[in-house]
Amino acid sequence: MVKGFIIFFIGIVSFGALTANNKTSFYFYNPETNVTKFASLKKAFDLYLSDFGAYEFQPFKKVHLFEEQVRLNNECIVLIPSWYYKNFSSDLQLKPVLIAKSNNKIKYKKKLVSKRNIRYLDQLKSTTIASSGNKEIVKKLLNEMLLEEGLSQTLKILIVPKDIDALMAVEFGMAKAALTNEKSLYKLKSVAPKQYSKLTTLSESSEEFLPVVAIPKLSRLEKFSFMSVIREMQMKQQGKVLLKRLGFDSWESVDENVLAELNT
Repeated sequence: MVKGFIIFFIGIVSFGALTANNKTSFYFYNPETNVTKFASLKKAFDLYLSDFGAYEFQPFKKVHLFEEQVRLNNECIVLIPSWYYKNFSSDLQLKPVLIAKSNNKIKYKKKLVSKRNIRYLDQLKSTTIASSGNKEIVKKLLNEMLLEEGLSQTLKILIVPKDIDALMAVEFGMAKAALTNEKSLYKLKSVAPKQYSKLTTLSESSEEFLPVVAIPKLSRLEKFSFMSVIREMQMKQQGKVLLKRLGFDSWESVDENVLAELNT
């Protein structure tokens, strides 16, 4: 009985679990991120947000925990990948408000990379591709990127927690190729140039939007100060530092054109 209670309590206070306070939450879910120290990230965000009110930052590693919390809490702000918004957020009734920017761009490309001994796409037939994210979305994207008809159907998909893990899977022979974003490749180049030099790009995707900041449609937060706090992070020095830790430089408001494209 006591043991069961302890396990239950640990589950409640772990990442992604319901917090027993009245703070308004900023939820973060993005398997493409290269953030590894969620506890450190949360601590830094919470310290920053505490200057503005009863707000908190909550990162999630598991999508089902993220979705569970959003369903329980209409008064929240979420930061999610644009592909998640387009494909999986309809039952959460989310409305995009801001879109992330990096190097003054709101879009990025995914790249399929392998070691240099793979020169042609057909050499990937019946091999394993490593990627973060959702398996069905990965399959769809690979189908668009691989021009040879039927090739994507022969592939085995290895889903890993983060983009950098996909690149490591290639390095250690767990996968023949990795589907990753441009920023992860740039990071690998800076931290492990020798490993980066072994890679070659086989194909790249069309441009996709960077992550979006959204609120539940039933939320009143758009009228409240918390949305302004998030929106104005790019104007404050510590806010800029935290955005950089998430992989972005700034935000841009979601206009009608972006909204229309996100919803197609």
